Amino acid sequence: MALKNWVMAVKQRTSHKKAVVALARKLAVMMHAIWTRAGVFEGREA
Repeated sequence: MALKNWVMAVKQRTSHKKAVVALARKLAVMMHAIWTRAGVFEGREA
């Protein structure tokens, strides 16, 4: 639920389109971290 809460907060501050792009970027960063660190992702609260 943390990711959904984060993207909804971004949507309230900006626009829907910017929130979609921000979510896509965050997911891309997570996937890149998983791929380069052999499956370990230690994210932090935004």
